[in-house]
This record gives sequence, structure tokens and C-alpha cells, in this order.
Amino acid sequence: GQIDEWRIKILLQQPIRPGLLSAMLRILKVDKFRPVMDIGCGFGFNLKEFQQLGFTNIIGVEASEHRARVARETGFTILSGDFENSDLKEKAPYSVIYHHHVLEHIYDVNAFIAKCASLQDVGDYMLVGIPNNLGEPTMGVLMFLPHLNSFTVHALTRLFGKYCYEIIEY
Repeated sequence: GQIDEWRIKILLQQPIRPGLLSAMLRILKVDKFRPVMDIGCGFGFNLKEFQQLGFTNIIGVEASEHRARVARETGFTILSGDFENSDLKEKAPYSVIYHHHVLEHIYDVNAFIAKCASLQDVGDYMLVGIPNNLGEPTMGVLMFLPHLNSFTVHALTRLFGKYCYEIIEY
């Protein structure tokens, strides 16, 4: 059914710079004991940043088995495989879902965002980093095959709004 209230606030970020994730999390004042998730966590660098900020319930999801193994070896809980087929309800709801340069690689962005929304409660946050459609050269978007999607601010606002997300900052 239709969700009648705005569920989660979203920060869409510019390219990640050292300390930017920490700065955003300090602004949000999120409960550090609730679960947080990094989708496309790679080798776990941002998981370490969550940990350094005092978060205690951290989970990563990584499609690359090699990267997942490396992140797991540093002591983090990492689910291997694609996010859409992962069972993540056990720890839900997640106070923060973070994904950096993931959305442009997703085949079905609606299913991806719907799954995120199903794992969060009203008032939780999603931190999203994606290439800026206006800043990417057209040939780069068209010729760089791993990028399946390119988004404008208007498209993102509509897309996330369908799943009751409120964008609070670009």
C-alpha cells in the first residue's frame, strides 16, 4: 500500500573526501547503537570510519567476493553478493543506510530503493553519493559501460519521493 508519511531523510553528497562521512554523521546525531549499513562497502574503509565514530552495530554488503573477504578479515560483518538478494531484515531497522557510487550501477533502481525503504523506519537516514549528471561529460556516461544510470536532481527527487524519502540536502 501507499506509505503516507515521509520515511527517511537523504543526504546526497558530492564525491567523498576524507572526513566527509564523519562530518555528515556528526550533523545527523544518529543513535550509535542502532544498526548501520554500507552497501557496496568495498574493502571496508567507510566501515572503519563508522567504527571510529563510535557506531557499534555495523554491517557491510559487497558484491565482490574478494573485497568482501578483505573487509571481513578486518573484523566487520560483511554479506557477500548483491544487496537486492540479501536477507537483511534480521538487524532492521537501520538508522543509516549508506551507499557511495552504487546507484548508477544498479539495474532496477526502483527495487533497490524499495528494499532500502523496507529496512528503515520513519526518521532514519540514507546517505547517497552518486555522480552529478550535470558534471559528467555525456560521452563518459554513454561510453563507460558500468554506469547503467545517470541522474539529475529532479529525477532523484522524484525517484526517492516515490518511496517516501525526503531529500534534506544536496
